[in-house]
Amino acid sequence: PTLAPVQRAAAWSLYQDVSLAVTEQESITRFALATIYFSLHGEDWIHQEGWLSDEPYCSSHGGEHTWYGIQCHDHRQGVNRTASFQIQELQLTHNHLVTQQGLPPALVLLEALEILWVEENSIAGTLDAKVLPSSLQLLYASSNDFTGPVPEDLPTSFFLQDNDFQGTFPEPYCSNDEDAPLIEQFKIDCQKVLCPVW
Repeated sequence: PTLAPVQRAAAWSLYQDVSLAVTEQESITRFALATIYFSLHGEDWIHQEGWLSDEPYCSSHGGEHTWYGIQCHDHRQGVNRTASFQIQELQLTHNHLVTQQGLPPALVLLEALEILWVEENSIAGTLDAKVLPSSLQLLYASSNDFTGPVPEDLPTSFFLQDNDFQGTFPEPYCSNDEDAPLIEQFKIDCQKVLCPVW
């Protein structure tokens, strides 16, 4: 039987990851990245350079990041060392990410993630906002195969066009109430989802 992505990531973390992760947060992040890799069939990605290597996921050589698509908070700008190992941006656009299960729940473990690019892939299933870290500000998930309703609790900017969402735009986004979620910018297919009129 094939192991689930979380089991594969746990086995990798315990038996194959020979990195010198020095903090608990680094170990958790490496496990989360391994889970994301296995959940989205990383073996078949167009660009998978550095993934699951023993290199630090936040390091770079000659301007190229050692783990493809990962950009971390810059510790040179006065951020402490712990923060410098926190991922700020994950850029996996047009990279042959494939799943029928939606976005991997392990994303929520990337506690400092602000920007997520997963557009132009083959991610199917529903979009569950609970798997997105609360730090997320921008979600680029257009041109995939997401189905079901548009979830509540999305980041302030999201791009979801060219998917198969259906239903109506979440009620909290349509409210004039001062407690309604702030939306800075969004794109969605209004012929499939009834969009709010402002």
